[in-house]
Amino acid sequence: MFLFPAIFSVVYSIDKATSDKRQWHIPFFDFETDRFIVLKDVHVDVDAMMGDQLLVDWQQRMRGDANACDGWAFNWDHGECSTAQPTPRDSHATLFLITNHTDNPINDFTDFVAQLNRFGKLEEEKQLDVVTGPDHGGRTRTVALNCKRDKHVVLRGTVTENRLGENLGDPNVGFYAQLESTTQEGMIALRILEACSVHGYACIIDHDQAELDLGDGRTLVKVSGLASDDSPENNELATRFAIVENDQEIARCLLAYRDGSYDPSIGPTIAMMAVHKHHRGKNLLALLWYWVRVFIEENCTLECMSNDTSPGNVMIKATQLTNAIVETKNGKPVTDKDFCFDSAGFSVREQKGLMGTLMSNRHSKDEEAVLFIPLLSRETIRERTEYKGAKNIKWPNNQGARCCDHCSKVWIGHQRCSRCQLAAYCTRDCQRKDWRRHKKWCGKTKKEVHDILVEHGHRVRQSDGSYVTNIGKPPPGVGGMGEPGGLPKDMSRLFGSS
Repeated sequence: MFLFPAIFSVVYSIDKATSDKRQWHIPFFDFETDRFIVLKDVHVDVDAMMGDQLLVDWQQRMRGDANACDGWAFNWDHGECSTAQPTPRDSHATLFLITNHTDNPINDFTDFVAQLNRFGKLEEEKQLDVVTGPDHGGRTRTVALNCKRDKHVVLRGTVTENRLGENLGDPNVGFYAQLESTTQEGMIALRILEACSVHGYACIIDHDQAELDLGDGRTLVKVSGLASDDSPENNELATRFAIVENDQEIARCLLAYRDGSYDPSIGPTIAMMAVHKHHRGKNLLALLWYWVRVFIEENCTLECMSNDTSPGNVMIKATQLTNAIVETKNGKPVTDKDFCFDSAGFSVREQKGLMGTLMSNRHSKDEEAVLFIPLLSRETIRERTEYKGAKNIKWPNNQGARCCDHCSKVWIGHQRCSRCQLAAYCTRDCQRKDWRRHKKWCGKTKKEVHDILVEHGHRVRQSDGSYVTNIGKPPPGVGGMGEPGGLPKDMSRLFGSS
């Protein structure tokens, strides 16, 4: 009998004997009986299966190298969830439209367009037909809006579906349509669709470039769009901000519109934000964040439909927070987590999906953050003037909720480890219980811990001088298949025949 892991959905319960051992319930598909069988109570050492905790701490909890990526803290040539190099194009824009009115988002979207035609919102020669296409992957279906008169395509995009009555949708907004315009005619159609929708249910991101004089010889440059036509990289929509001084970029932010979490959703997402190492200590991160937030308030007008917040808010996410050094304040380094949680008011975003549960020991809980801001009315956005002459932006002082590094409790007011000022705990008891793990890297530099990982063969130097994780060699103190601390031998049968 062959057991094929068609759906590797794993549900586990904590073994009372030790918190390091878990009981896994693993469903496999048996092709001989055409049924799922469940292997229950398989004891697995999670640290051995997922990787040593020291590697996770080194990657996500230790303060980053101040000189990493040529002083930029991040690799700005690569966007995890969007293009890193958005390209502006004339008559190009993206519309996000929430389609939650009925249980069938496709019909909901089609009815919305039909009402525009019926009530004269679109001139007769510009009226549109919705043409659905094949599955686009996941829970989305391709759609096109064609001109009724001569059937040429005006807009293209996708609509999320409610398949099999799952009613899962997007964890931020539910079901939605995403449409792309590539012509002036398409731009007009997008504007009409947005204007006729309920405020908070639609937003348009123009693929353009704009500049703003910040004074003191500095300019803010904003570029939105997809990747260039010849780019092999991720071609998702992004907006890139840069503060320029003397023709040099001194601060940057990459804003994506789809996050890479285990519960991915659309909406404004801070993918990267940092100040160059030679310009830190000048309050540039606070200045950059101020203008990024203004852009989000005025352009990303999608109301959050999640139960995590009250109505009338927009959700901003920050992902892949790894304690990279992004700024300096009062002579002390400021990491991305420091700024988000202790200054900008973000709070830990707790993952609720299955993959978030499975990978909980592989990723620190505060790797992702969320901030809810008020959804401004159309009138407020149109008449808003108070920010335009803003100068001397102060460092924000809005504290959000972090999580305890031991028990993962999320709340405001954690105490830091007095030695490294990185680990956070809700009580002294949690700090004491976590010392066995934390002492492996507390007070050490990132390079020192990296050398330990290299010494044990878990990080390997390549011919070009870079290092990669060696997934074939167990980390320090972790055995291989059937060895002490490793996977039990009988686990091997799950991936072969029996």
